[in-house]
Amino acid sequence: MAQLYAAMEAAQLAELVPLAEEWCQEQGAELLEEVLEFMEDFASSLGLTVSQRERLLQQLGVEDQELLDAKQLVQQQEEEIAKLTAESKKTSKKQKGPLLARIKDLEQAPEYLSAKRFVQDPAAERERQRAELLEKLETKVRMCISDRDLPAATSALAEFRAAGGVSGNESGSLANDLAQLRAELSTKDPEEQKRRMEQRKAMKKRGFQFDPPSGAEAETEPRKMKLKVDVELGAGLQLEPSWYGMVIEEIDDEPGQDERLGPGDCICKINGQSLQEMEDCESVFIDFLKVAWAANRREYASIQAMKPCHASGAVPQSGAVDWNALEADLKSFGGDYQVDFKVQTTRFGWGWVGWIRMGDVKNAMS
Repeated sequence: MAQLYAAMEAAQLAELVPLAEEWCQEQGAELLEEVLEFMEDFASSLGLTVSQRERLLQQLGVEDQELLDAKQLVQQQEEEIAKLTAESKKTSKKQKGPLLARIKDLEQAPEYLSAKRFVQDPAAERERQRAELLEKLETKVRMCISDRDLPAATSALAEFRAAGGVSGNESGSLANDLAQLRAELSTKDPEEQKRRMEQRKAMKKRGFQFDPPSGAEAETEPRKMKLKVDVELGAGLQLEPSWYGMVIEEIDDEPGQDERLGPGDCICKINGQSLQEMEDCESVFIDFLKVAWAANRREYASIQAMKPCHASGAVPQSGAVDWNALEADLKSFGGDYQVDFKVQTTRFGWGWVGWIRMGDVKNAMS
């Protein structure tokens, strides 16, 4: 893959080479042709912008397949228009009308106009198509919210985010409106009622059981994003090293970070380098910062981050349980795995609640 990595450096994408190496390893890609075959997935995984993708393809000496298809469509359409135009000049006035109408239809065909714009300026047309798609998906989300269809709205919002849309969290944003709908329907939602019923049943059973996953616990993949750095201000993060990576305690206003990143989140990977299960992940993280400062870049590192997870479970009250010993064991376990625990009574019996910085407490307990 030397040709790919060299092209990335020439396209000013050297900081993404570790991510490219990771993608190639995960996909089993050993040849450049294999990367080009799945360029869409490759570009998406690395978070390449339209211009970055075009620079890379240019350095590789490869023409975008989408651009080739657009050129072919434009050529075919223009050949047909030229043919009909020539015929219209030779035919009678009676036959000329339908030919001119057909020419007009071809010239104004949406797919032809889109392909023509794409050939003239691929980056601008891709951005226009992206904006059009996001507008369409946003309308879909708002219609679902208006119809009070929570499952459809949730699915539509996921589509919107997957397309690169920012749902926000301020008043009037998609995420905020969906959260309000979820709160309004929570007491009436059959699934929510079913979950609470299962929780009560679990409390009546003998032995410990976890509650059904929810919130961050249900997330299966870390979020991928860019980390900004300023030569003088650094990344503007107050961090604490942990067994799970670098935990964010505070984010300064400058240089500012992705809105999806917040206090309590854990940066578990940077530029393809895992920060998990390391004795000194802080030094590894700082090394990447030094590289960024040396390069004098603001947006320099691709990171993966996870939300703090809150898991809970029920232990029915029983004379067979030594509660003092249980609390002591949990305290010891929490010290080893950087997990905070709390044991409390409920009207259904005894409940165990654990807040964890990052990771899967269920796996850790097993």
